Amino acid sequence: GFRVLVFWEHEIKVMELNDLRSKIICKI
Repeated sequence: GFRVLVFWEHEIKVMELNDLRSKIICKI
């Protein structure tokens, strides 16, 4: 249970970072 939650949070953070990266790349 707890490990899955930590993994899920990590996946969300990775997705958010990729989204930010995409927005920054689009601005350049």
